Amino acid sequence: MAEWIQLIDANTRVLVRHEGRPITAYAVMLQVRRDRKWRTIRLVDNAHGDHHMHRFDGSTKLEGVPFA
Repeated sequence: MAEWIQLIDANTRVLVRHEGRPITAYAVMLQVRRDRKWRTIRLVDNAHGDHHMHRFDGSTKLEGVPFA
């Protein structure tokens, strides 16, 4: 799986992972640095065949909602 990172500022980044040509699977994570660790706060992916977005409550990933 390919991966790239786009820094927004010193404590915020977007992490993208994808595979296939054309892309068949992807995950886009908005992450913030807390306590010197990167933590995902939003995740958009197609892990189960549908495009959906997850929010996080601390380290708990919440139910995905459809994402167009």
